[in-house]
Amino acid sequence: MPKATELSQLAAAADDAVQQISCRVQYAKWLDALANSIHCALEGGKACVESRIERAMLLASLAQFLAHDLTQDLQRDASDLQAAVDSAQAKE
Repeated sequence: MPKATELSQLAAAADDAVQQISCRVQYAKWLDALANSIHCALEGGKACVESRIERAMLLASLAQFLAHDLTQDLQRDASDLQAAVDSAQAKE
């Protein structure tokens, strides 16, 4: 395979990595917002304790879902990127 094609494949893999990282930054922002909301829900306020605890538990469940989804996406993306790099290196 010509070098230009190999470079093009690696550039595409790098572009994918940048896009994936940008998406993961958004996930981190969501998780940060959830953690802050959980803290605020438990901190106090006008609502009764039971209501605050219920809200915190719901928010924690959402945080768990996002973290699990993020972990699976990162594992898949890492495997895909490694396969692209391995493929390009094998063709050298």
